[in-house]
Amino acid sequence: MTTEELLDRMVTINEKVIARVEGIGDNQYRQSFNDGTELQAFEDKPLDKIMVDTLEEIQDAIAYLMFLHIRVERLKKALGGNL
Repeated sequence: MTTEELLDRMVTINEKVIARVEGIGDNQYRQSFNDGTELQAFEDKPLDKIMVDTLEEIQDAIAYLMFLHIRVERLKKALGGNL
């Protein structure tokens, strides 16, 4: 893979992240007010709630990384373990 191909792949992944923020993220976290203003839900949360949510998100990220590790190990084993 060339550097340009790597950058193209990174752009593709970033576009998918943006689509999630614009789609499901917007639906779940946007707050609209009668005066036409909008906030993301985290902008209006009390600091103690932000701390709890952030710790939970870190735990989720750790779990996802573990799941990814298990999947890669499974792929490695299925491909003969010589990777």
